[in-house]
Amino acid sequence: QQLKEELSLNHSLSEYEKIHTTIISRNPDTWIDQIVIDKGSENGVELGMAVLSQNGLIGRVSEVSLTSSKVTLVTTLDQRENLVSAEVQLEDDEVAHGVIQSYDKETDRLIMDQITTDTPLQEGQEVVTSGLSGMTPGSLKIGTVNEVTAGDFGLTQKIYITPAANFNDIRYATVVKRLAESGE
Repeated sequence: QQLKEELSLNHSLSEYEKIHTTIISRNPDTWIDQIVIDKGSENGVELGMAVLSQNGLIGRVSEVSLTSSKVTLVTTLDQRENLVSAEVQLEDDEVAHGVIQSYDKETDRLIMDQITTDTPLQEGQEVVTSGLSGMTPGSLKIGTVNEVTAGDFGLTQKIYITPAANFNDIRYATVVKRLAESGE
């Protein structure tokens, strides 16, 4: 079932080059930090490529060898590695920009801060990558808004996101790279 879901990404990611992979290693000591996939540079995998599983962003390629690659997950507690430029999808094609910068291990939710709008955000709104960082292509699903709170000093909004992917059960992944002619 998971493999079928992963392969269905072919239809929704037509503007991307896709490399379908299998998870070959996941250390219990670094469970929320990284995974190892069975594709490497000989398959076209490059440093920094976005990685999806179960139709949701799970991380970026952080090391590449000839036949395998390490993926740093967005759930990692290393705040130098887990930053993702994201946007909340609002009505009328409007968006609210922000940065996913941490993970709440107890509730299994991502935390997005530095949100650039005063527009009230609501539970259930979709969160996707913005593509503004230059590292991750835009429009890749991350998850949905689960809770909205006031940010630091009450000047911004902070949201908790239920990830689209189940980080406890990742067996297959898809590495994506935007095609050159798609404008990025």
